[in-house]
Amino acid sequence: ARWEEVQQRMQSEHAPTYVPPGWKIPLGPSGGEVDAPAAPRGRFDEPVSASVPNDPLYQAIHSKLPAGTSPAEAMHATVEAKRVGILRVDQLQSVTSHQDAVWIVGQTPGFRVKVDLSETVPPLQESIRQSQALDAQRTQPDVAQQSPARVL
Repeated sequence: ARWEEVQQRMQSEHAPTYVPPGWKIPLGPSGGEVDAPAAPRGRFDEPVSASVPNDPLYQAIHSKLPAGTSPAEAMHATVEAKRVGILRVDQLQSVTSHQDAVWIVGQTPGFRVKVDLSETVPPLQESIRQSQALDAQRTQPDVAQQSPARVL
């Protein structure tokens, strides 16, 4: 009895329904469809899903930046960190901001970078593309560095 009550409540038209972005939901007995609600928008009217990369290093760096730091600035800082060799969250030691500068320091001595936030940063999508290119470059095996196979 309890399970049927829960099912009825879930099926009532007043129950909130989660609709993934881009999906359509049927409306009433007519079988018509309606678009899902618009995706939430970010600070610069970008879709939130596009403005928040799913990169753990980006998330770690962005969480340690001052409030109000744009996703584009955080992604630019992430790209600069990857360029100096800080590639994963476990390689990140600290993120320190002072005035308009952000220092990102890695666990490995010498792996550090200063990012000046007062300068113009590339658009978010450009930084995401650069980050993906650096990740792809890192995952490709370098033929010159591979040791030759030993013949017995």
